[in-house]
Amino acid sequence: MLALLLTQLETEEDKKLFRQIYKTHYKLIYSIALKYLSSKDMAKDVFQEVFIAIVKNFDLLKSLSEEKIKAWICLVTKNKSLNINKKEAHSVPTDSGWFEERPGTLGELANYIFLVDEINNLPEMYRNVLQWHYIWGFSEKDIAKQLNITPENARQRVSRARKKLKERLEKK
Repeated sequence: MLALLLTQLETEEDKKLFRQIYKTHYKLIYSIALKYLSSKDMAKDVFQEVFIAIVKNFDLLKSLSEEKIKAWICLVTKNKSLNINKKEAHSVPTDSGWFEERPGTLGELANYIFLVDEINNLPEMYRNVLQWHYIWGFSEKDIAKQLNITPENARQRVSRARKKLKERLEKK
């Protein structure tokens, strides 16, 4: 699959960047897909679909920072996984609706990038929990394990992070 996708890219520089994106994010993509899907085969399908989407949107991704590329990849992975679940008629609980739809139009993409920038400008403690919870779909219990804190503390951090983000957005 990787070799076939590389043929779609024009320059050696693009191929090198694609390989770096693959090497950096392949485990994350697969783990996010597994979190939302009931089988490894379905996760592998999403994995391939995400890398096809990366090639299709490569010109856009080249212009983004590594952090924004990661956020975009996580969002696409989550949405492709949720789409498969919808097709399979499975019910997947979702958060409060944040990051639910992949940006489709230029305006939506601009809003998405603006929101990612605002999240990235939060203090690290808040930025991390928002990314883990809303972008990558981790539960507060999973976040607590990642941070070695109690689930209640994780819930409080997510709540405080949302409040900080809301304050930043209201100032704009």
